[in-house]
Amino acid sequence: FLPAAGAREIVPVPAEPRYAAEVSFIGAGYDETRAHFLLALQQHVQVRVWGPGWEPWRTQLAWNGGVVEHTVFARVCASATCTLGLLPARAAGATIYASDRLWMTILAGGLYLGPWAPGLETLLLDMVHCAWYHDFEECVRRVAWAKKAAPEQARIRQQGEAFVRAHHTYDARVPFLLAGREWVNPL
Repeated sequence: FLPAAGAREIVPVPAEPRYAAEVSFIGAGYDETRAHFLLALQQHVQVRVWGPGWEPWRTQLAWNGGVVEHTVFARVCASATCTLGLLPARAAGATIYASDRLWMTILAGGLYLGPWAPGLETLLLDMVHCAWYHDFEECVRRVAWAKKAAPEQARIRQQGEAFVRAHHTYDARVPFLLAGREWVNPL
């Protein structure tokens, strides 16, 4: 078992007002369950969506119209209160399931707020490295908390970035793969 990882070249950048949002979601619009979640969430908080494939919801969502990569990806993460993770419907019931968006967001210095799945707490700790939510209502509560808790939010961003950089980059995974050794979980 070798969990996904992120590229160490992804680094935090300063926030920029033109990318600001309470919640940013970076990802493709191929799964309408994601769209329904985001549409419901924007009834409670400001949501901006980044990525391809959101044309069916372009009039309903604040959508940038295309892909964001590299420094722009990092700016979106740095400029949002939370960068949201949303699992596609095909991941329902999976264990230790996380998108590479998790690792990229944290390496970019973002506060990742993602759906809890069994086993994820063995990779990252809630409210230490990132924030997990179990359902829609908890997601809304976590965003409200993050809007008011700047010092704690900054601490989680910093601890998460340092931990992922030390233990969850491709560079950290490759030695296990090349040596044919089982991956050693740092937690």
